[in-house]
Amino acid sequence: MAWWVDASGYIAAVLVFAAFFMRTAVNIRLFAIASNAAFVVYGTATGSMPILVLHSLLLPLNLRRLAEMRSLTRNVKQALESDLNIDWLKPYMNPRRFRAGDTVFKKGDAAAEMFIVERGRFELPGQGIMVPVGDVVGELGILNPNKSRTDSLLCVEDGVLLVVTYDHVAELYFQNPQFGFYFLKLASRRLFANIAQLEDRVASLHTRNTIGEPIERA
Repeated sequence: MAWWVDASGYIAAVLVFAAFFMRTAVNIRLFAIASNAAFVVYGTATGSMPILVLHSLLLPLNLRRLAEMRSLTRNVKQALESDLNIDWLKPYMNPRRFRAGDTVFKKGDAAAEMFIVERGRFELPGQGIMVPVGDVVGELGILNPNKSRTDSLLCVEDGVLLVVTYDHVAELYFQNPQFGFYFLKLASRRLFANIAQLEDRVASLHTRNTIGEPIERA
């Protein structure tokens, strides 16, 4: 047997071993692809059909997964540099229909999903906010230590929400750490909006108190 045949087998084995030391999913896939290619060479040279068939099937699968990860990374990077357009996230979400009067979730409910408004009208009654089409809602639950909703979400007009679970969000984060920065910006935007709204309310109450108007008591 030629020396390069044994060498291809050893190289493939080393690449598989090295893959376990990689810290990111992209690098794991790269080492897996390299080991698949080396095993295909080894299986072809030695006539080992189980090895050849297995790694001939794994090679295109790993190439596809790598392409998906790189595509997602590019999309997240573009989102980070843009105005937080999250169209790239929609393929990972499932549609859910609601009718006017439906309660999507209530304040205090366990939080396990976040949503994008695809169409229709939805309201956060505690904040008096109508969530516009294309906006994200329910993302703060993943940051709440109690994993509970900080407000209710009501369907005011028949519509559709795109839904993704927090588990899937976490999976995207671990596969692509850049997604973590994107999600941080997304949640921060909501938090700063809430703070600004609270400051406006406090300023309004202060103004009314200054001019002597009675302040309503809850």
